[in-house]
Amino acid sequence: MNLHFNPAISIYPFDSSSIEPMALCDVPSGEGAAKKYAIPLDLLDLIKQFDGCKETAEVIAAYQGSHPGRHSTKSVENLIESFLVPKGLLIDPNTKAPLRSEPSKRKSSLYIRLPIIPPRIVTPIATAMSWLFIRPIFLFLFTFFVIAHVAFYSITLPGYHFSLNNVRGAEILVVYALTTLTALFHEFGHASALHFYDCKRAEIGWGLYLIYPVLYTDVSDAWRLKRGERAIVNIAGIYFQCIPLIILALIYFQTGSSILLYSIIIVNMSMISALNPFLRNDGYWLVTDLFGIHNLRQQSFDLLKRLLMKIFPPKHKVTLPSWNLSRKASVILGVYILTGTIFALNLLKIIGSLILFEIAPNYPSVLLAFWNAILKRPFEILPVAVASLDVQWRGLVLIGFALFILRTLRAIWRGLKDLVQCLMESRKGNGEQ
Repeated sequence: MNLHFNPAISIYPFDSSSIEPMALCDVPSGEGAAKKYAIPLDLLDLIKQFDGCKETAEVIAAYQGSHPGRHSTKSVENLIESFLVPKGLLIDPNTKAPLRSEPSKRKSSLYIRLPIIPPRIVTPIATAMSWLFIRPIFLFLFTFFVIAHVAFYSITLPGYHFSLNNVRGAEILVVYALTTLTALFHEFGHASALHFYDCKRAEIGWGLYLIYPVLYTDVSDAWRLKRGERAIVNIAGIYFQCIPLIILALIYFQTGSSILLYSIIIVNMSMISALNPFLRNDGYWLVTDLFGIHNLRQQSFDLLKRLLMKIFPPKHKVTLPSWNLSRKASVILGVYILTGTIFALNLLKIIGSLILFEIAPNYPSVLLAFWNAILKRPFEILPVAVASLDVQWRGLVLIGFALFILRTLRAIWRGLKDLVQCLMESRKGNGEQ
């Protein structure tokens, strides 16, 4: 079988901190959206030599002739078999199947993706709001929002005890409504930034994250932008989310409503969570694009493997993951791993304290109140509905937290197992440098 470069692939320059110039390949997928892979330009030279007529050995020989000393025959063969063919960059020209790449085996954080606001509706709104990304206006407002948040919490929080148990019954519907409103602003922020940089295909949809309904924006076109522009698109959601929060804060100072205060705090907690660089949220992509480190999570594990090799020098030469990041980007990645870990642990401590020491201990009494409301005679629908809401939202929080802990432990276990295996192989001396 003579392989052929997939003609359906779209190729764009990719701005990153890699030592070698990179290209972004959009590979058609059977799942609907194209898969995106950042690859070195010299690898693109290899792929383009597959014309369906040459044998694989012939292409490898020609590639090694034009790139002497770069890769061994075995490493190129492994690359073709383990990456280029499974991912759909190289295909069998005789196949009659539609051009598609291998479906991703990685579980997406969104179990369901349902478009709800198409580009024809998003476009005029996003275009009208894109002026907020004019550089002087953006810098001024972003600075103002940061100062406003510091001032708000400096005035409000001293002496105020925040407790989720104080949110009762129908009040949670108000909190849901306000947080959903700010979430909609968040998504239009991403869309408006895309339109500011002439990416016109944004759509807003509904998805299921763990067990929670969330909104999302298709920002796939942002990959074609420069790193700084991609970073603005990533932070744009939180930037826009501050607009309704300022309005809610002003109303709170006029009314003193605790529900408004709780809504503001919950939205701010979601914003902080979105900035967590260890989850594939805004913070993850912000670090990726701001510092040009593509495939951030895998690069983090590869760096840890290299650090292990330095701490525990192998007795024999071992095969290490290829490393294409500049020294500056490597240092930034190390700082990211350290600060991201501290950030994630602190966030987990704050959220865990609220759930484990407030919501969980109080949940049996909430269930009992719901049961008593059902048994009460004469039966009254309103108290039952209010008690039911208390049971539901607290139950969702507890289940969601349990699933989050489970997924986190599984990810840590997989990472540790991979690192330990790498360390054991280095001590045994399997492989070659």
